[in-house]
Amino acid sequence: MGGKSTVLIRPAEYDRGIDDAVEKAFERFGVDVTGRKVLIKPNLLSARAPDKGVTTHPAVVAAVISTLERRKAAEIVVGDNSGMTGYGDNERVAAKTGILAVARGYYRNLGTSPVRVPLHNPYSPEVTVSGEISACDVLISLPKFKTHTLTTITCAIKNSYGFLLGAEKARLHRAANSRDAFARTVVDVWALRKPDLVICDAVTAMQGNGPSSRDVFHYGYILAAADSVALDAVAGRLMGLGEEEVLTTVEAAKRGAGKAAADEIDIDGPFRPIDGFKLPSTIARMRFFDFAAAIAGRLVVSEPHPDTNICVRCGLCRDHCPAQAIALSPYPSIQHARCIRCYCCLEFCPYGAMKLSRRVRFFRKLAR
Repeated sequence: MGGKSTVLIRPAEYDRGIDDAVEKAFERFGVDVTGRKVLIKPNLLSARAPDKGVTTHPAVVAAVISTLERRKAAEIVVGDNSGMTGYGDNERVAAKTGILAVARGYYRNLGTSPVRVPLHNPYSPEVTVSGEISACDVLISLPKFKTHTLTTITCAIKNSYGFLLGAEKARLHRAANSRDAFARTVVDVWALRKPDLVICDAVTAMQGNGPSSRDVFHYGYILAAADSVALDAVAGRLMGLGEEEVLTTVEAAKRGAGKAAADEIDIDGPFRPIDGFKLPSTIARMRFFDFAAAIAGRLVVSEPHPDTNICVRCGLCRDHCPAQAIALSPYPSIQHARCIRCYCCLEFCPYGAMKLSRRVRFFRKLAR
């Protein structure tokens, strides 16, 4: 990609300013939707109410739909593949998150049009995705501004992991079971169909051990870009992260798929880093240097455990564990020898009952 990329930042609230910010994004990046089929892909991770900060707020989706209608899009599709198992959950998630109510009849269960496509990935040569991904003329990604215990952030690039249907998400988690391997895999999935426009909901944001923690705060901005990599790089900087700390951004930039360095990105709008932003606890281990980093990475691991004061024993963590390392007895019991530290149990717990703690490995396990 030649030249600089641009990231647009505009102040907004869910009850005002969203329409103007979205319209400005379409103008700034010259997205032509007239007479074309457009797929809107929000973040519908799980069935949480909009005020929980886990999913894209319906006000953002509604504003994008209004803009597409004014610009005479020929066909509009709104949809995602949530992390929950079973196609029936798709509509339930859309309803609970408020997306179904604002979709104006454009919502579609993306799980009903599966296609098998090649993936340039060492852990899986093929994947099953929604056929709507390749069928659309224009893809608009609407991620949420959030942290993530495994990928550090989950904004533009990670939002495309929702291309995958059903158990494909868990299967790739299991196959690419290290931080580096999973970052590469997420970028490979994103590269199947790069969004034409990304509009990120940062009106409310999530910090700490996202992507589904209860630590939500008000930020008051919409971010937009044609370059997913640049948007994620700016989001990381707003969170207080260095250029090398978001592995998906590093991997995509290394491939020449977008701009990540600060001097390669023009910011149109107020750039206001978030003071005191809470990063995932997993990032601390990545901030050691050189030899210390290698030793710490072998000795210390961040492992999930249930808070029995909050846990309701619903079994969702067990059902969504790619490594099948969780049993209920009666609370979740984690077989740490099988745990691949993908943190899906944190991601899918609707009660925030899964926590992370540091554990020192036994020396006899260091060689594994």
